[in-house]
Amino acid sequence: MHTILLDAIPPATDHTLTVRGDEARHAIRVKRLREGATLRLVDGQGHVCLARITAARRDLELALLERSTEPSLTPAIELCSATPKGPRLDKMIDQLSQIGVATWRPMNTAYGVVDPGAGKLDRMARIVAESAKQAARAWLMKIAEPITFADAIAPADGQTILLADASGEPYSPTGSQEIRILIGPEGGFTDDERQAARAAGARLINLAPHTLRIETAAAAAATIVLHEELRARNMS
Repeated sequence: MHTILLDAIPPATDHTLTVRGDEARHAIRVKRLREGATLRLVDGQGHVCLARITAARRDLELALLERSTEPSLTPAIELCSATPKGPRLDKMIDQLSQIGVATWRPMNTAYGVVDPGAGKLDRMARIVAESAKQAARAWLMKIAEPITFADAIAPADGQTILLADASGEPYSPTGSQEIRILIGPEGGFTDDERQAARAAGARLINLAPHTLRIETAAAAAATIVLHEELRARNMS
């Protein structure tokens, strides 16, 4: 089912909606949707509305059907990572959004200090929106402010901190509602950073037998953690 991202879901008193511009052109020309097809409207804040196309010419004319609110995914994954350069950052953001990460934020470490500028942040916001539509996410992944390593290893109440490192152990579920995953730069974390993370109570986890690029490690960590946490919850 095709998904359209709106700034806001129309109120319950509205029974029709006209969609114009790029969203309409994409649905009509690329997806080739026609009268009678059903769409899913989302606002990125958990609100969902099913709609039926009543006309598809230049604009989309929609009849609004049932509305609902979807809960955000639990556990909420906050992924803090070094920032890959060039198109690798775009790829990482797209993948993390598809996987179901709640928040990504750039993290400065001893071997990696790449702070994305305003232009990159704007581009990432567009990638998040497109990825949410492709993945049919009701909640948009958030792009948060940069964080230092020292702040990243300081957990909020009830939050579990995981640091991806070859010296770590295979991942096992924690049952935590909020999990922060730390992914280092290509050079990895320093001995001092690993020691500080352990002292702060972080768990070190090993993702793979080989050294991974930042974007690969981020996607692998998010997938492994979400899969194992959701599997453990379904079995309980």
